[in-house]
Amino acid sequence: MPSIIPPRERFVRKSPNAACPAALPGGCAGWRSICPANVMWAVLIIAWTVLGCARQTPTSVQASEPPTALPVAEPATIEVTRVVLSERIVEATPLPPHACAPRLLEEAQEIVIALLAPISEPSSLAAALGVQTSLSMAIDEVNEGGGIGGKTVRLWIGDTAGEVDQAAHQAVQSITIGCATAIIASANNGAAHAILEVAHRYGVPLLIVDAPDDDLTASQYPEIFRLAPTNSMLVQTPAMWLEAVGDFNADGKRSALVITDESDAGADHAQWIRDELGRHGFETDAYTVMLPSQDFSSLIARLVVRPVMPDVIFIRISGDDALILQRQLLENGIGPLKQSLIVAARAALDDGRFWATVGPAGTYAVVGRLGPWDSTVDEVGRRFATEYATYLDRWPDAASFAAFDAMHLLADAMMRAPTLTADDLIVALEQSDIQGASGSVRFPFGSKAKPADAGMEPWAWHQWLEPAHMFLQYTEPNQRATEMAIIWPPQVATVAGAVVRPTSP
Repeated sequence: MPSIIPPRERFVRKSPNAACPAALPGGCAGWRSICPANVMWAVLIIAWTVLGCARQTPTSVQASEPPTALPVAEPATIEVTRVVLSERIVEATPLPPHACAPRLLEEAQEIVIALLAPISEPSSLAAALGVQTSLSMAIDEVNEGGGIGGKTVRLWIGDTAGEVDQAAHQAVQSITIGCATAIIASANNGAAHAILEVAHRYGVPLLIVDAPDDDLTASQYPEIFRLAPTNSMLVQTPAMWLEAVGDFNADGKRSALVITDESDAGADHAQWIRDELGRHGFETDAYTVMLPSQDFSSLIARLVVRPVMPDVIFIRISGDDALILQRQLLENGIGPLKQSLIVAARAALDDGRFWATVGPAGTYAVVGRLGPWDSTVDEVGRRFATEYATYLDRWPDAASFAAFDAMHLLADAMMRAPTLTADDLIVALEQSDIQGASGSVRFPFGSKAKPADAGMEPWAWHQWLEPAHMFLQYTEPNQRATEMAIIWPPQVATVAGAVVRPTSP
């Protein structure tokens, strides 16, 4: 039977021959005394702990190195950015300018008609004031008659004095700010072209009362209508009259002379007359003068040495300069009592001014007249001219007659058109036929009847073809202008023949 050894002894004696650690106090006896069973348990616990740690840390254990000193942070400069929030109003992109006139009569609060004229230009002040006065008179008549479909008409005025760009600017303003349904323009050719381009771009009807350039209506823009004569019409009338006069001085030749200023416009006008008279068999020269002037002796010297005196001398300068030139011509024996008719400037229709400057030698002077005259107007024209004289104390000029009729044309067209849009108003204007102060006003050529279809020139598009253009003649000294003889055209002439000849040489 095996011996029973207590567990502690069994463990300690497992190696009976092992040497006791000499270092232990008491030798082997001491070893035995300190190696009880609990030591074995302690060893097992330590071994188990080591194995557990190894199981948790699979990486190999390196020999430890002396700890590295941690770096010491040095002071650093830190940049701080402050974010500031502020409110900013972002404006919406503005819409391009656009026409603001009402499209339907029943939606309109009022009807605006724009007048574009050189109100502040001194040389054009009298004419512009006349147009403004006559247009205001016409608007008063329309409003007193109940307006246009019960809507009041208001006048919007734009000053086009200055550069051509100013005329275009005022046209845009009248359409996009003034809300004009239509424009009436009193302007020179350059300004009229600028206004026309704006009216065409925005689709607004435009009525011209004085600019004569053929190209305005020859453009055949739908928006353009003209009540004034064209350049071609202006030169046709004197050519036809002079053809009827014939060889006034009976020298066997038909010749004429045109006197203008040195401007480009003067040169153009002289060339038009030369070309037109040439088609009627007249040889025509053109002389120019520098203005202003009180002495025209150099021009007169050129005239008196001519081998052949002209049958007629056209004075195409304006104001007092024209009257002074006429007086000096007569003083030097050049005039109707000798060999040449003198067609005076329009200033000669101011009879007091004419006789005071020219004197009795001015008898038999011929004066061209645009627009109706005292002896040619009907009841409508006379009523207009009489009221006009209460404001300006003079007979209305052609542009004033045209402006008065232009407003009535527009009122008539707006009453007939289904809407106030340009397309409908243009059709209604093409169909116009009213009895105005200037006479019967209508436009025979337009979208339904092209000028080319009738063998007419392109300028006949939307052109009134019957504006008054006549020649008057003083037949007595100190005669009033309203009593002058009408010598051309035959349908309104008050005397027989194309000219009243002097009774004595």
